[in-house]
Amino acid sequence: MAFWINLILILILLGAALSGYRQGFIALVGRLVGFAAGILAGLLYTTGLVAYLEQTLRLTTWLQKFLAWGLQLGTGASGPRAEILFSGTFFGEYLRQLIQRNSELLNPDRWQNTWSLAEALVNVGAFLLLVFGTAALVGMVWGLTLSWVTRAASGGCNRLVGLVVGLGLQAAELALSFGLLVPLLRLAAGCCADPGGFWTRLAIAADQSVVLVWLTSQFTRAVQGGLF
Repeated sequence: MAFWINLILILILLGAALSGYRQGFIALVGRLVGFAAGILAGLLYTTGLVAYLEQTLRLTTWLQKFLAWGLQLGTGASGPRAEILFSGTFFGEYLRQLIQRNSELLNPDRWQNTWSLAEALVNVGAFLLLVFGTAALVGMVWGLTLSWVTRAASGGCNRLVGLVVGLGLQAAELALSFGLLVPLLRLAAGCCADPGGFWTRLAIAADQSVVLVWLTSQFTRAVQGGLF
């Protein structure tokens, strides 16, 4: 499974490099600015979005029920502690506060396990939605308002810089996404009743994937370096 994870990620990165070369650097400026604006929006508004979703849709409650039924999570007594999983993320403190009611996430009460995992999933999902939603909106506005600039700047230098920027931006997006999602995968695997089940095997494959490990390590370095 690790081979397929590596292959898919490499194909995504190669596709991003090719797309960046085709579009050129000028066309990617909007996406670059949008990605930065998206991270800022996520840091500022994730908490409010999660509160709104819970108030209107009871999203965490429904997700908890799905996890308890669909994933068949067990007691997971030997699994990882939640504060270790989230201590490196830039809103890890918020997540730690959410699960402080159970300092040991893998509580013998399965219902508490699924509630804590559901809260973490909703928060990470809301953050990524704000990041990539904002990035897409800014990129769309850039493309509509400055399309004449992108058509005019079609030289070789613009394309080569676009290749490098496209590849780097895609790598940054993947690092951000998997840097947050892989800890949740490990969390689900640690709670799972079946130690040889799909989620456990997927977590092991993620740890064996050279490309994925490199991407998540870049995310960790960025956080430890105070980039976020």
